[in-house]
Amino acid sequence: MQELVKAGAEKDLGLGILEDFVRGTRAKATFFTMLLRSPRLIQDLARLFCLSPYLGSILAARPELLDHFILRSDEGWSGELDLVLQQMNDRKLLTEIWAANQYLAERNLHTLYPRVTDTADEICRELLSRLRAEYPSSTVEIITMGKWGGRELGVRSDLDFVFLCDAVPSEDDFKVARRFISRLSDPQKGGNLYEVDLRLRPSGQSGAIIVGREQLKTYWRETAQPWERQAYLRARPLNPNIVLDKKLLVARKLSAEELAELQRIRSKLLVKPVGNVVDIKYAPGGLLDIEFVAQTLLLVNQISNAGCSTNEMLKDPMLSGIYDQLREFEQMLQLASTNKLKTCDNIKPSFAKAASLMGLSGDAAWARLNKLLSESREILNQIDPTGLKI
Repeated sequence: MQELVKAGAEKDLGLGILEDFVRGTRAKATFFTMLLRSPRLIQDLARLFCLSPYLGSILAARPELLDHFILRSDEGWSGELDLVLQQMNDRKLLTEIWAANQYLAERNLHTLYPRVTDTADEICRELLSRLRAEYPSSTVEIITMGKWGGRELGVRSDLDFVFLCDAVPSEDDFKVARRFISRLSDPQKGGNLYEVDLRLRPSGQSGAIIVGREQLKTYWRETAQPWERQAYLRARPLNPNIVLDKKLLVARKLSAEELAELQRIRSKLLVKPVGNVVDIKYAPGGLLDIEFVAQTLLLVNQISNAGCSTNEMLKDPMLSGIYDQLREFEQMLQLASTNKLKTCDNIKPSFAKAASLMGLSGDAAWARLNKLLSESREILNQIDPTGLKI
């Protein structure tokens, strides 16, 4: 009880999850002996159970993960695909627990991102390698996109990517790609591995899921729309031996018509807050808005080597700081809820919980969030090369 009090104000939440956890362990004597011998473990569990319904519920539902959590170790991959898929799911969950536990203690996003991203990289490289071994003629590779491409994955992030192959895709290439998507999406004991997003395939959402290297180069050089070129600025090959020539993305200067189209798209993407509900991603001045303007500036200035992350692309230190603070809100909201959240509502318990994780009252957190969005809008109004004022 003392440790629960130290970890945070929500003793009832912590005790409730602790009760579920103890039931899951079936009250084995070895578990209680282990607790008595490890004060640090008590502190970690108290933090997880009291502060994060999401993380606490993972351990309560899967108490067998505790051994790996304590040892901070991962077992080698199994030789059987069914078993390795469960191992991958366990490793993903453990990484989120380890990384988020450290994040809750230190509040440093830039130690959270690499750990979660590295695990996604490792899992997907291994899975792709296993599938390609079944079809040796396949040359399928993965180009990571979005936050995965920018090495900015957080808790509950999905995976954006496209498939790449050496030449015209073969039937074996399509088999590997389809199985890869299926294995990521198939339900496991701890849920599916990752949610996936394939909307940025060069031939459109209804087109083929794989593109050849020369086809991708031609697409970048000749036919990609400005907003598509923006998105590919964050592309990162999962295989480090593959080199992407991003100069092709910025080689064509944006015309006045294209700038006008980007202005229209940005305006259409944004969702204004309604009452007490804000979408941190899509709000004017929010995460997507900052990313969109940063990428537009790179195209306008024909910069191809800024890096894949949003922080690397941003040249304004104040805007970069705002972006980090908005992502902190986003991550705290995910940790504060048992369900994945797309919006924040300042009258719901999840928002109050996220506020407490940041050391704020609900009212103070709401005021801070709106101030950040307002400051972001002011800066974006000044630097957006399309001239849009929001």
